[in-house]
Amino acid sequence: DSIQNINGAISRSWPLGGERSVTFRAESINLGNHPQFAEPGTELANSNFGQITNTLNDGRSFRFLLRLGF
Repeated sequence: DSIQNINGAISRSWPLGGERSVTFRAESINLGNHPQFAEPGTELANSNFGQITNTLNDGRSFRFLLRLGF
């Protein structure tokens, strides 16, 4: 199966007078925090045989940006 992430962003700008402005932006990667599991261990001699010990994607993360335009 493919990785099923929902990414989202929202932004807002405010004029400060003249050509100046402030922009705030919030972004989310993997908004639903949906894990994509890696393959289980395949080596019969290892203690993790048949166990899933990793994910293919990172967990939910957020980024925030504040930009001053002039």
